[in-house]
Amino acid sequence: MVPVKVVKGVYVVASAQTTHPYDANAYLVELKSGKTILVDSSSGLAVDRMIVNILQLGVSPRSIEYLINTHCHIDHAGGNYTLYKTLSKLRVVAHIPDSEAIMNGDETLTAARRYNFKFPASPVSIVLRRKEEVISIGDEEVRIIHTPGHTKGSITIILEIDSLRIAFAGDINGPLSKEWLSSEEELKKSILRILDANPDVLLLGHTIIR
Repeated sequence: MVPVKVVKGVYVVASAQTTHPYDANAYLVELKSGKTILVDSSSGLAVDRMIVNILQLGVSPRSIEYLINTHCHIDHAGGNYTLYKTLSKLRVVAHIPDSEAIMNGDETLTAARRYNFKFPASPVSIVLRRKEEVISIGDEEVRIIHTPGHTKGSITIILEIDSLRIAFAGDINGPLSKEWLSSEEELKKSILRILDANPDVLLLGHTIIR
């Protein structure tokens, strides 16, 4: 149970291998400005272990200001509620309509029913609505592109870190399901949008591609 370094400033702090078998990868990102963000919150079944991993990096969890959800599925966003209640500065970011599924605790769209779990409804501080948006964090800009297909509100986060272009793309590799309103046509277009961004490293919910 240790954090895994991907590149300088980017760490896997939760995963199926390190925290809980139902956890998708959650990434801690240290920006050049000194600000820290989380990409996804995993299932919520082992938030305590994720917090320990963050502490092992010498980062105070209370210093984390943004949690950006790649999409609403419970293995990626199930930890939102606990983190939001625990970390007073935290602002949660998600794209509509996945933001609505998170706020409403929708057990179908969040895939909670498939896991036979309850999804704890949680606030979303910043609801994204456009095809591409930029969030300013300190003196840095975080680029977010809407990449639907797996879910309607899936997004990809693009960051320049240590001279590398990193793309956090959630479950851009699927799977697809009618109950999540997945779309193969939208997914193909989204993959092209990510390729157009020309990332050096692709960080997915369940794997890493360099």
